[in-house]
Amino acid sequence: MIELLLIATIPLLPVILTHYVTLKVLKPPRRIESWSPGAIGLKYEDITFRAYDRATLKGWWIQGKNSSTIIILHGYSSSRWGLKKVIALIGKAGYNILVFDFRGHGESKGTCTLGLLEVLDLVSAINWLKENKPNSARKIGVIGYSMGGAVAIMALARECRISAAISDSPYINLEHTAKRWLKEYAKLLLPFYPLMKFFLISARGIDVKKLNLTNYADKIYKPLLIIAGTQDNLVEIDEIKGFVEELGKYNNSVELWITEAPHVGSIQKYPEEYEEKIVSFLGRYL
Repeated sequence: MIELLLIATIPLLPVILTHYVTLKVLKPPRRIESWSPGAIGLKYEDITFRAYDRATLKGWWIQGKNSSTIIILHGYSSSRWGLKKVIALIGKAGYNILVFDFRGHGESKGTCTLGLLEVLDLVSAINWLKENKPNSARKIGVIGYSMGGAVAIMALARECRISAAISDSPYINLEHTAKRWLKEYAKLLLPFYPLMKFFLISARGIDVKKLNLTNYADKIYKPLLIIAGTQDNLVEIDEIKGFVEELGKYNNSVELWITEAPHVGSIQKYPEEYEEKIVSFLGRYL
């Protein structure tokens, strides 16, 4: 009898495994480290604020010498502790910095939604900034990486308080990037991707078709710098180029910098040029 039950279960194993992987995707390992901005010579304070759904989000406020603030957004499975190089770069340029952990990452509560509700996390961060540091928020810029880069673009289309944004290695179409991620890290599950999409919708209401940045192209009118690498294994360079071309129909202040770096690797591979590009772009629009 037991043997028959085990045999009957075998066809369900891919379904069970796909469901397990989907739930793990929504709860990535939390990256929490011991260093703080004080370790790199920046004056900071720990901050806590609420997301629209009351989830507690945690981060740092770093006081600079400028009246403008840069909000820095990490990528999937990372956290504010993964942004040390860009925090140092922006701090060196004199800007105020607000950096926080997205929901389900770092020390923040909630569950990851791959960018869907993370856009509202950013809106909540802007609300906190305007309420608590109004004199330091004359203008607001955003720089995001990977998932955070996609969030920066989506927010630029809907949040009038953002003056300009930089997006490093954003996904353009999450459905395409998800398939590449499976091919790279869980190849056996690739045939079950439709089932994973079903579980994403049923578990968290995440319809990956809504996370297609092309849908936002005609709503973005403010300055945007996109950084992309030809060695990126998750986002194809032609996809980036196509998106930039679509943006160009509505916005003449879009810039594209293509490097030979891997995913979010331009800052490591080209540190001096990266700093010049970032600081120059922010200086023109903030």
